[in-house]
Amino acid sequence: MAKFKQTDIGEIPVDWSVKSLSEIADVIDPYPSHRAPEIQKDGFPYLGSGDFDEDGRIVNVSRYVGEAAIIEQEAIFSIEKGDLAIGRVGTVGKIIKLKSGQRYAVSPTMAIIKPKIESDYLVQALRSEYFQKQLGENTLGSTRPAVGIMVVRKMLVAQPQEGERSRIGSALSCVDTAIAQTNHIIEQARQVKRGLTQELLTRGIGHKKFKQTEIGEIPEEWDVVELGTVADDFITGGTPSTSVPEYWAGNIYWTRSASITKRLVEKGERFISDKGVKNSATAIVPKDNVLIATRVSIGNIGINTIDIAISQDLTGIVLNKDKVTEGYLYWALLFSHHRIASLAQGSTIQGLSLKDLKKFTIPMPKKIEEQKYIDQIITTSDDKIEAEIKKRSQLEQLKKGLMQDLLTGKVRFPEFAK
Repeated sequence: MAKFKQTDIGEIPVDWSVKSLSEIADVIDPYPSHRAPEIQKDGFPYLGSGDFDEDGRIVNVSRYVGEAAIIEQEAIFSIEKGDLAIGRVGTVGKIIKLKSGQRYAVSPTMAIIKPKIESDYLVQALRSEYFQKQLGENTLGSTRPAVGIMVVRKMLVAQPQEGERSRIGSALSCVDTAIAQTNHIIEQARQVKRGLTQELLTRGIGHKKFKQTEIGEIPEEWDVVELGTVADDFITGGTPSTSVPEYWAGNIYWTRSASITKRLVEKGERFISDKGVKNSATAIVPKDNVLIATRVSIGNIGINTIDIAISQDLTGIVLNKDKVTEGYLYWALLFSHHRIASLAQGSTIQGLSLKDLKKFTIPMPKKIEEQKYIDQIITTSDDKIEAEIKKRSQLEQLKKGLMQDLLTGKVRFPEFAK
């Protein structure tokens, strides 16, 4: 049976040790003199932890420095394969796998870590719950949190033997690779969906002739219509008093605009009662219609697949199904998100008036069959993205569990278990 011992970072196997980060890696301050370089309009990227993703890809460049800053940093360190960085000011605790072969200057908001042990193991250990907890306990400040370089060097890391470190690092890196590949698939699928949506909502299916309108070029056979002409009703909402418990003890779905984050609204945020409906401004939108945020989270849109009561932040568009399908209208409104947002008024809480919503214009195929086909194509693309997002979530949960087990020795590879 495996034996454990209590340490400053929690229980670990008796044959493991605990080392300070400075014992197993060189932790380098990019600017030990604390003299940041002069920022320029162009040149070499000057990057903080928020400008990288965890795999070391540069995702944002807003500041640049000259050649002198690059040379100064190269005199202190040069990025090699396996080098890491840790965010220690602002984005405290973000662990980045740096890529060699790129020339950029690193801001003093990070520390460079040059491992003396397996890099694949160390990056996982630094992302572990026990290491991040140490960082949290030693971080100072709330507006701009920070942890000192000397403190980082003293942070503790669990140390299995070399072979076991390699196996742990390899196993967790495999899951990281699967997550990264899924992220790539999601991004590619989103690009395809954006292109499909643009094409289908401006060119339609099989059209040869087009006309210029106030909202852009559309097929000659299409119309530009106001929402008020394709809807039978516009339902506004409200919130029952939260100080009356019986208003919230029922079986009627109720939701706010902030909860509309996906295409299909299949459940409510809370339940209210018949009394809650009768004694407030809320109203029930019949299923298979469209909900749109007209106050707070303006432009959030969903198709309610259930009868649902709504808050004052939402408007329910009850459709004339002979003129428009809920699926087509959803994509048309989502495609027009920026135009919708531009109509918002107010300084403290912005809102979209019912009058403006009714007059809002969208491109409209005259044939319901074409509307349904457009909806089907875009929805199929969207469903593929959602499936990949679900897969990513499952992988992330798997990774979280594996990290907790493998990095604390609760689960061990057979050849190392005693």
